[in-house]
Amino acid sequence: MEGIVFQYHISCTFSETVPPTLQPQDQDNFAPSSKPFQLIWESGFGVLVTFGACKWKLSGVKESVGIHGALYLISSFFASSSIIIPFLFSVMALIGMAALGRRCKRLFRLRGSAPAFVITNLFFIWCSYVIVIRQAVSSLLDIVFNVELIMLQIGLYRILSGDPGFVKLLNVDDESPLLLQRVRHCKHCDAYVKGFDHHCPAFGNCIGQNNHLLFMILLTGFITAEACYIMGASQILSESKQKKGGWNETLVSSTMIFSILQVLWQGVFLAWHIYCVCFNIRTDEFIHWKRYPEFQHIVELQPGETITTTKFINPYDKGILQNLKEFIDARG
Repeated sequence: MEGIVFQYHISCTFSETVPPTLQPQDQDNFAPSSKPFQLIWESGFGVLVTFGACKWKLSGVKESVGIHGALYLISSFFASSSIIIPFLFSVMALIGMAALGRRCKRLFRLRGSAPAFVITNLFFIWCSYVIVIRQAVSSLLDIVFNVELIMLQIGLYRILSGDPGFVKLLNVDDESPLLLQRVRHCKHCDAYVKGFDHHCPAFGNCIGQNNHLLFMILLTGFITAEACYIMGASQILSESKQKKGGWNETLVSSTMIFSILQVLWQGVFLAWHIYCVCFNIRTDEFIHWKRYPEFQHIVELQPGETITTTKFINPYDKGILQNLKEFIDARG
């Protein structure tokens, strides 16, 4: 088992090599890459490919089932305790499973489909909601939750099958400043991406200029859906305090813990991307700014100093309002 959703979402793969400076002369020399179509079939939606590919996608499903099974056992064991105790044990169990999964992946050269993992989690949460929670929640909460799930499925399909801004180099003999046009190299896809932020395994695609806004909308949608689920689950658990907990209360407890963990890290992740948008900086640029000349400011030597100092400077920051306008207008 490769690991939990923390591994899939937070451990996003960033560029580790600076792309060469042999660049096309102008934007007319850019051509869309065929990479998005390859990524579609490597996602959770590529079911009818080859047997090996299908087996790879099923591994993501098995990982999701294993995680929810472990959380259910923990919640069942601590059924009479406060929610805090199974929550803490669940965190420790998930961290252990993530470490073990990563170890097994390297040892046995296993692969898994993170999009299949995400889709399976959505389906599992929805089934738990329909079977146990829906009967006890208000009509408004029910509508919001189900609409969010439908929108998430549509958004997932679009981000999995869409072009984040892939760029194909047609004239490698020209030396125009492609880096200054914020085209970065993704080592995971081995492709150049306009406005590259990071590679997101959970969505099976790079996050770039064309889909960054969609990525943030999806992240907000996940948080909203999970918050609705937590509200409904807490209502069920509060009504069953006086009763002896059965399998349904245990299921509600385990899935609520899972949703709380999701909201916690996704909220931090969304806040980070809001910060990046407001200050017109990409995650890859923030982490690897020393690899991109436009972010480097050489401080002049003072009398008696022998070592030059390089400081970070963001040449793309034009103020929050202008940065937001650029972010919205830049979509492909």
